Amino acid sequence: MPRIPRERDARQRSRPAGNALSLFGVALGVLIAAAAPAAATDISLIASPIPPFITEEGTGPVVRLVLDLARRVGNNPNVSVVPLGRALDLAHDRPAGIFLLGRSPEREDMLSWGPILVEEEMVLLTRTGAENAIGDLAAAKARHIGTLQHSVTEELLLEQGFGNVTGVPTNILAARMLDAGRFDAWCVPLHAADAAIRAAALPPKGFRNALTLSKLPLYLAFSHQVPQADIDRWSAAFRAMQADGSYRVLMTEGAPGQAVGSER
Repeated sequence: MPRIPRERDARQRSRPAGNALSLFGVALGVLIAAAAPAAATDISLIASPIPPFITEEGTGPVVRLVLDLARRVGNNPNVSVVPLGRALDLAHDRPAGIFLLGRSPEREDMLSWGPILVEEEMVLLTRTGAENAIGDLAAAKARHIGTLQHSVTEELLLEQGFGNVTGVPTNILAARMLDAGRFDAWCVPLHAADAAIRAAALPPKGFRNALTLSKLPLYLAFSHQVPQADIDRWSAAFRAMQADGSYRVLMTEGAPGQAVGSER
């Protein structure tokens, strides 16, 4: 009687089960990969200098804040600080996050808008003791106003009917021009005014907050190359920082006090 190759037959019978297990493993891997959340887009982080929040050297509380956000969402934690016009140009041709930006009708469709990182008071400063004090909006519109060129403050002044507005390249220059009487008032976010007056080596008591025009929310915005799902991740990370207290710590650490006085 011929010998029956039992071991060989057993191995042959086991092959279909092994193949089935292999196919099951592949299918399971595909399902897990499909269920896993997509990796966030790595974006360029671009800031325009707005002391004291963002300095030209790439320091400041808002820089620290955005770097912490980047780490939380797994983004490359590097920030480029460039002038505002250059920052807006760079955001057109790459996935980018840009900050701090005021929101205006002109900019509305240029970018996608993320969380409000800072809310500032937009004020009109005059020289202390200046004649013809500005008491209300109607009086302000009759004056010569200086402000940062290409900024949301310049856009808002023109939209609100201010007819005599001069845009200047930097807030430091604006502080010096107001001090020299080159215009009647300076429209500027209050903390930015304090920083510029210090940088210009001018006495803070020489300036007065004549009129608060409005609150000015300043955003982290994104180029249209960044998917909405990624913007939602950044916004969720920001809300988590507010909830766990790290937002307050980062924004108050080393922040200077207000120096400019008020007539109110």
